[in-house]
Amino acid sequence: MSDPAKNSPPIGSSLVSIAAGLPTPIQTGFWKAAGRLVGGALATPAALLRRPAQAVEDKTDATSIVTRRIAEAVADRAASDPEILERAMQSLVREEFRKQSNKESVIVATAETLREKISDPSTIIDEEIEDDWMNVFVRYAEDASSERMQKLWGRVLAGEIRKPGKFSLSTIRFLSELDTRTAEFFEEVARCRIRDGIFFSKQRNSGPFFGKLLELESAGLLQVGAGMLSREYISDDRGVIFINGEKFGIRAFAPKGTKITIPFAFLTRLGLEICDLLPPADEEDEIKLISSHINADYSKDKKFTRAERGAMAREASKLIFRPIEKLWENSETDV
Repeated sequence: MSDPAKNSPPIGSSLVSIAAGLPTPIQTGFWKAAGRLVGGALATPAALLRRPAQAVEDKTDATSIVTRRIAEAVADRAASDPEILERAMQSLVREEFRKQSNKESVIVATAETLREKISDPSTIIDEEIEDDWMNVFVRYAEDASSERMQKLWGRVLAGEIRKPGKFSLSTIRFLSELDTRTAEFFEEVARCRIRDGIFFSKQRNSGPFFGKLLELESAGLLQVGAGMLSREYISDDRGVIFINGEKFGIRAFAPKGTKITIPFAFLTRLGLEICDLLPPADEEDEIKLISSHINADYSKDKKFTRAERGAMAREASKLIFRPIEKLWENSETDV
């Protein structure tokens, strides 16, 4: 196999360098996506592709035949009106240059995103991105002229390469129309998430934060329910209630069978998919807020004795709570 870094234009060698060290299934998916997105500007490393070479050659031959016939028709028209042909060529070159430049920026952002977070090989889904999904994605990527949108589409494609089907077509259509105001509101609110919920404290039931929640509900990213939604928790046989996020959680102690409800606003499917493009949630602060809510609203009547903050870890298929600190204790409570 020829060295792609020698035979490719600068973007090719840059991508080869950035993609080096990625797990093989990720590299395979990346180069296939890069070939679809960037096209002839990139020499795809053949050893990473599964498609037989003859299929590529057949497709190329068919494209060449169509191209020749179009060229012949254009030549006939140009003979009678050369000026319109010149204008059309200038317009086409400008437009295609813009689109190609945007797509190349997106694929570089994709490679950088994949490199920033190397996937655990055991979590990689060895499937191909669907053609329909990629067709829609290419149209949005070629119109991404700002650095913000190029990086956004890079994160989307990286996520889809890691796990095909991760982002629905409705989600990428939504992202293409997402305005800066809504994006900033959602990023602020999403920092407060505990898995699929936003703790709906009394302080968040009014004021600017509540207004943002309502706007995000209108956008289809949250279910607020006027603050009436909640999740129920019941203490187990050991008298323990667990409320856990991705990295941190609460372990609160009360008599067996104790029930409490915690008010939440819930992320929709659209909201959850977009959260995968955002920085991790600030779970530590949220865990402490929920803990304070339990102590203030339930400790006396429900006889809670104490609450602890801990780190969540997965061992095999089991979720483990590892205590970090005691958040509060009610030694005078009679359990």
